[in-house]
Amino acid sequence: MKSIRFFFMFLVYIIVISIYYFQSQHALIQSTEQKVAQTLINHQALRKIVQKHYIPELKRLKEEGALDPAYTDPIFSSGTFLTQKLHDYTIPLQLKTSKEATHFKYASLNPINPINKATAYEEEVFKQMLQNKTESYSAVIQEEDKRHLFYATLFGKMNKRCLHCHGDPKDAPANQIKHYGSQSGYHFKEGDPSSLVIIRSPMEEEFTKMNAQMIKTAIIIFIIFSFLYIVSEWSIFRIKSQKKKISKTKDMLNKDPLTGLLNRRSFEKTLLNELNRSKRDGKHLVFFFLDIDYFKQYNDTYGHLKGDKTLVEVANALKECFSRSHESAYRLGGEEFGVITSTDNIEDVTQWSRNVLYAVESKHIEHSQSPHRHVTVSMGIYIAFPDNDKMDIKTIIKGADEALYEAKAKGRNKASLYKG
Repeated sequence: MKSIRFFFMFLVYIIVISIYYFQSQHALIQSTEQKVAQTLINHQALRKIVQKHYIPELKRLKEEGALDPAYTDPIFSSGTFLTQKLHDYTIPLQLKTSKEATHFKYASLNPINPINKATAYEEEVFKQMLQNKTESYSAVIQEEDKRHLFYATLFGKMNKRCLHCHGDPKDAPANQIKHYGSQSGYHFKEGDPSSLVIIRSPMEEEFTKMNAQMIKTAIIIFIIFSFLYIVSEWSIFRIKSQKKKISKTKDMLNKDPLTGLLNRRSFEKTLLNELNRSKRDGKHLVFFFLDIDYFKQYNDTYGHLKGDKTLVEVANALKECFSRSHESAYRLGGEEFGVITSTDNIEDVTQWSRNVLYAVESKHIEHSQSPHRHVTVSMGIYIAFPDNDKMDIKTIIKGADEALYEAKAKGRNKASLYKG
């Protein structure tokens, strides 16, 4: 039972630690996703600045003749270029305070700039998102023994303004063709998906910190659980000790201290219970009422110490003869004993009575004042039939007492059955 409690406590400990670990991991991923979301907001804001301020100002300067009409510079005219550059400049600053940096990328299946070419994994994610018609994708992946949050979102679809640079290469800006060529990044149509915005946010350091914290927490929880286990075991031990004391006290109240047999206090309660049980089970209740022959003369001759030893020997004889779970022997007072048992075969009773008489005689306890020259017992037997609804314990005791008186009248060392 103790091992089962220990296993249960250990199982609860494992469950608590597991829940805490997965909750911590979930919280870490959520926190990283929030950082990614903030990065996307910052980049969207930067693109808005280019669209709302840089491009209109560049157009105005061209119209006023301050700039060559063919002048283009991606740092002023391309939000995509500017957000990528922003991240390129951010990485060295991040590495000053951390071992890892967030990586930002536009991933396209057909990019103008080769650095934006989607990897095999990014291409698979891109196609999966288009197939499932989802706007974003997120997963914790491991590359080069380091974990990071891979986040992808659709950049958008091609519109008329996008086709100026990504449609027919003949219409593309001259400096773009000069810098990247005309082989890749073109021939898109209006409504075509353009690219993915990919963010790889490092998580290895955060996982390391989380695992370190996890170990500390696991140790603390283990100490708490160990304390609770020790307290619970101590409490159970105390309860069991109290139960043993109570049980021992009950045994002292219900048992004869000399012979170890049950005493008269428990006899009548047991007799009533066994009577009801025998009626319910359809069996005969049998009550043996015994008395040691010439016991007063024995005490007068050999003394009370020897008399006590004889009482113990007779009690032991009864224990030997009636040892089944439904049988119980009693010391009813002085040299009187009783046995309660049951049977569905009345013929057993005669053999049982002979066994008792023989068991006592076989002790060969000397008794010079008895005509039998050794200690013997006389016995009255009462059999209660299960179909007798009027039967009660007073009738049983009285009948067994009458049968005992008859056995003594016949010369003792005999058993007599009540005839009512």
